[in-house]
Amino acid sequence: MTIMAHDLITAVDELAPADRPLMVHVSLRSFRAPIAEGADTLLDALLTRGRTVLVPAFTEPQFGLPAPAAMRPARNGVDYATYPAEPPWPEGVAYTPACELINAGLGVFPATLIKRAGAVRGRHPLNSFAAFGPLAKELIAAQSPADVYGPIRELGAREGRILLIGVGLNRMTAIHLAEQQSGRRLFLRWAKAAAGRVSIFEVGSCSEGFPRLEPVLRQYARPAVVGDSQWRAFPARQVLDAASTAIRQDQGITHCGDGDCLLCRDSIAGGPVETTPAGQFFRIRRHLCRCPTLARLLPSAQTNPTPRTIATLTDRALIGEGVRSGRWLVDDLRLVRADLDVLRAGMARSAAIADRAESALYVLQVVL
Repeated sequence: MTIMAHDLITAVDELAPADRPLMVHVSLRSFRAPIAEGADTLLDALLTRGRTVLVPAFTEPQFGLPAPAAMRPARNGVDYATYPAEPPWPEGVAYTPACELINAGLGVFPATLIKRAGAVRGRHPLNSFAAFGPLAKELIAAQSPADVYGPIRELGAREGRILLIGVGLNRMTAIHLAEQQSGRRLFLRWAKAAAGRVSIFEVGSCSEGFPRLEPVLRQYARPAVVGDSQWRAFPARQVLDAASTAIRQDQGITHCGDGDCLLCRDSIAGGPVETTPAGQFFRIRRHLCRCPTLARLLPSAQTNPTPRTIATLTDRALIGEGVRSGRWLVDDLRLVRADLDVLRAGMARSAAIADRAESALYVLQVVL
């Protein structure tokens, strides 16, 4: 038996509204039968009726680097003893969205999408996303090197769907955003920035425990079957809300069950602990960049902000642009405020900047 295009289109129409974005995770092997003309036919079926397809297009194996000695936060899901005391300067080029490289573990389908003419891909050097369709630019524009899961947040805001084709919840990348929304800090990894220097970028944690969220999320699933492939579609916004609430109530719910898993241990404990002024500046920048209007005010190649950058953001963006954009995450206000306390203790020159940011954050919290 061969899976034909009309079989796929029928299933997509059952599960996904027209003109909406879809985040898709696929195992082609789950069909246990060939698809006529392969992954391209599946992509075309998903794109029918004005839909946009979003996929993870990660490149950690290709562009990930050992941790520089000065960039090693504690509780980061990493055994630093496995790294040299001071890694040599990395050779090779930095990631670009046009590289056409992808983690082979993601499968054939995302590799097919990124090579299609007109596909749009994000700038995150380790965990980029790619999209094709009418809303591709809008979804990918939500991602920056300092806001890895912006496209998933945009997917939820646009009432998009998450489609699992022959895979389980351990492949649902959106749950990493739910972890972040529950209060966990994302892990930090290292890659060359666009300017060529080594910098820090956020990535997700272990996902093998995500199936333990099944009792919470199954109520939102709509099923379909094509060949032997079991499909389930989930509304992104409801999944993010339900998963983040469940994790907040029981942090251990996502543990994979492996007592030696550093990723689970450190993620459940809250994620990386950054104590240096440079690390705190970087965290503040990540929080600020979750507001798209604020993100556009920062140079795209800049990863670690300077005191001048923080001052510019607080004076020119936080009160004016930030309130008008209406996209600030209230939880980030609390996280930034904690960072400001560390800034005051860490560098005397930061005290005035921290005070100004504190005032701006207070105004934002009142308004929002």
